[in-house]
Amino acid sequence: NPITNDRLPGPDDGVVSVKSTQIDGMTDFLLVDTSHSMMRYNETVARETIQFLKEGHFSQSPADLNP
Repeated sequence: NPITNDRLPGPDDGVVSVKSTQIDGMTDFLLVDTSHSMMRYNETVARETIQFLKEGHFSQSPADLNP
């Protein structure tokens, strides 16, 4: 989002900065190349969310999902 992109520090999805999604004690982290509003329709997000809820970790590493 060109309007909010300048307001958010570092990488972001147009609404939320990546850094703000990271908390102490996290057991895994995954970046998926999609916008905030399109996350709910993204097959990778859905598949990895189910994987994390079942197993406590993502099935793919960030390098597998981001060019």
